[in-house]
Amino acid sequence: MEVKKKYQINIRIFLVVGVFFLIWGIVLLSDALTIRKNLKNIYDENVDISKLKEGNYVTVDNVKVLGGWHRLMNSYVPSMSVMLTFTREHNFCAINFGTDHNKYMCLEIEERLGKDIELKTDDNGYILLEDNEEMFRDSFDFKVVKMDSGHKGFVNGEKSKLRSAANGGVIAIENSKDISFYDGIALKVIDYDKEREVLIWALSILFCAVVLIIASKPWNIVEEKYEPVREFNIVYNDKPDENDVAFAAELARTLRLDVLRYEDDYRELKKNIRNNVIAVVVSGLIAYGIRYIGALYLLTIILFIKLIGSIVILIFNNDTYFTRNFMKVIGRESIKSVINDRERKIAKCDKVISDGLYNRDEIEY
Repeated sequence: MEVKKKYQINIRIFLVVGVFFLIWGIVLLSDALTIRKNLKNIYDENVDISKLKEGNYVTVDNVKVLGGWHRLMNSYVPSMSVMLTFTREHNFCAINFGTDHNKYMCLEIEERLGKDIELKTDDNGYILLEDNEEMFRDSFDFKVVKMDSGHKGFVNGEKSKLRSAANGGVIAIENSKDISFYDGIALKVIDYDKEREVLIWALSILFCAVVLIIASKPWNIVEEKYEPVREFNIVYNDKPDENDVAFAAELARTLRLDVLRYEDDYRELKKNIRNNVIAVVVSGLIAYGIRYIGALYLLTIILFIKLIGSIVILIFNNDTYFTRNFMKVIGRESIKSVINDRERKIAKCDKVISDGLYNRDEIEY
């Protein structure tokens, strides 16, 4: 029997997830190595803040938070604002620890939802380390981050409060007219132990990536298959006899089974698109809700590319002039083209059966 060779690409879900973990692990490993490098040189309160760069670490002993004396409460009140996301509560305040006592930096304190942040200070606005042990340990540890829209929004709000305080507001802020803010960078409260754990996370994710990729058997992505060449050679006399009818009936049955099988394949392509749409929507919603995990955005992009690929595959398995010629170039046939071909052959078989039965009725008559 004549056979034809074709190559089939099988991309397993383990491979997709493994590649995602691999990319995530490499990005995380790069961050971990940068963290380890920056941890070797931790700055103190004598640092020139204008020379700090994103990723640097600062540990100081005394921190003053921007705020003022509340005339009604008769106590010092830190000026803070809160921004909520899906799972996090971002608390912002402005602090000063440098030599310029009138220039402040935006500080972000990130906590889980349901935990209220209340900075306890003395009467001069200095944060009390021992009374804020849930946020700080033995010292005030910060990481320099790039200012985002949240930081900038807080700073703009503080400038408005300073103008109000200068005009005799409820809160009296000392030297409110002279206070300014550093641009470009902000600070974030961190735990050095968790910063060091990033390397462990990166290596763990890379290990999972290797296991998943090996489990997906990437060496079998391209499979070489041999399929018999289906030729339609139905030969009969001008007037089909019983043998021709029997042969045509059996052939028609085989062709109908082929049609059912190819129709199942076509429905599977549609089902694959539906599943990919659901995966993209779910991943997109999770990535939007948990915004601080950037790798989820990457997964959404990968799933979206997979969705586009499944749509393209469905399009090229239709029976059009363009798809027929394209599939011919790559040595394959579209599913719809095969179905239409089988149905034409079935019609010919049905005609042979009909003619044979008609001739038999004439003979008996």
